[in-house]
Amino acid sequence: MSPPSASAIARRYGFGSIIDALIYALSVYGVPILIGVMLLVAAMAWDRQFDTGNFQRLSLAVIEDRGAALGPAQAAERLRQMPPVTHHDTELTEAPFWFAFAAAAADGDVELPSRHAVRIECWNATSLEPLGRGDRSGTSGAIRAVKAGFAIRLRQLNAPLQVLCRGTFSGPARITALQWPGTQLGVSVLEFHRNAGLLEGGLAVLSIFVLVTAFINRDWQYVLFAAWLVASLRLGAISAGWDLQWFGRSIPPQWIFVVRKLTIAVYVMLTYALFARLLRDDLRRIGAGWPLTLARWCVVVLAAACVLPFARFLPVLWITAGAGTLVLAYYLLRIVLLTR
Repeated sequence: MSPPSASAIARRYGFGSIIDALIYALSVYGVPILIGVMLLVAAMAWDRQFDTGNFQRLSLAVIEDRGAALGPAQAAERLRQMPPVTHHDTELTEAPFWFAFAAAAADGDVELPSRHAVRIECWNATSLEPLGRGDRSGTSGAIRAVKAGFAIRLRQLNAPLQVLCRGTFSGPARITALQWPGTQLGVSVLEFHRNAGLLEGGLAVLSIFVLVTAFINRDWQYVLFAAWLVASLRLGAISAGWDLQWFGRSIPPQWIFVVRKLTIAVYVMLTYALFARLLRDDLRRIGAGWPLTLARWCVVVLAAACVLPFARFLPVLWITAGAGTLVLAYYLLRIVLLTR
């Protein structure tokens, strides 16, 4: 008895020909393995496209102006008595903060990178001469908007100098100052926007593909998945500080924190909806009870996003999302254990 031909083997496994079987094997096994090998080689052996060099994290003194009563001279005097730190967390307070640091050289820039910064104003700490100011609507003087925060152009100043700044923040901000040598901040800005484009472009194409699949298969579950991918894109943009724009268009300053709140709330709601839809049969099989009912109250986050300011919205989000995450993890574990 002669052995079966390659074509017969291919048809036995549901392929029309040996070529179809070869294409499938290469697509499912060969290409993913090749991609993984290329990623390892690139990460370990190839040079970075954007070599930003090393920035210097500056020490700074920080005080909170809870009553917004201090002027530059008073703040500078009080800051001289404060110990230097590498960073300071605002802990959700929206009161102004004064901070001072020493800029070392004129050839470079000092970045104030907090994406939660709303307004920055700086002075020469010695002469109290204004250096510039900036907010989400515009900048002036030596201050400019950079990436998700602001930066001070040292090449416009006589450095080294002591810099005094007053900042207002909204959200869990961390006050830091990074000094970049030469034109390295410009290189970092290019990398920042390129990474934002990669994230937006990659997930947008995937979302469109899933949406087209939904129309072809007439399965609206794919629409839910496409919406969740877009929400994931925006959530990732918030984490990375890229959320000041929407597909290359700048979001108006008065809408930034509204969009952040709604993005997070919609992501929480879509995550629950996708979980309940994809695993509805398994949830019915294991007899989902009151914990799933508790998770449905994620809609509270959406209501809170509509009525609460950003700083008060975040604690509601953390409590609700934390409880929801525990519930979803509990059900996932039960489903895995019961379906093994």
